[in-house]
Amino acid sequence: VTSWAAYQACEERIKGSLEPGKLADFVILEANPLTVAKETIKDIGLSATIVGDEVVYGSLD
Repeated sequence: VTSWAAYQACEERIKGSLEPGKLADFVILEANPLTVAKETIKDIGLSATIVGDEVVYGSLD
């Protein structure tokens, strides 16, 4: 959830930005989708998935 969406849902204290104490589910990609050729975005691999404070897929190494 982005910060604006969290604000609209009155959840900005617990969601909407990456800060200590806030909920955060996100993925870490193997490449930056803003810098690769647009034809290769679909081929970017996934390094890790984080749900809350736990790595549920992959590794942060």
